[in-house]
Amino acid sequence: MLAFSIVFFIFAVVIYLWPVLSIYYFLKRRDEKTRNFIFFSLNPIYYLKRYRKLTKIKNGQTGRLYFFWFFSLGLSVLLVLLGLFCNTIS
Repeated sequence: MLAFSIVFFIFAVVIYLWPVLSIYYFLKRRDEKTRNFIFFSLNPIYYLKRYRKLTKIKNGQTGRLYFFWFFSLGLSVLLVLLGLFCNTIS
């Protein structure tokens, strides 16, 4: 069961980092003042607000990565809890 826990934890990290990296590179392409990726991960709400503002200006509506970040955060939390549950079973 430890192997399942590790797999769930790895999937949780990958699922969370995918939209975070996408938003980070979107802001970098727009020449926004983004610090390195570590600071971006520590304060994602600030950069999410900037992403939302830029996409509203550009397209008139919020970008899809904004909502995908919330979805991936929820899914990552669920996978971590599932991994912890699998770890406690064994």
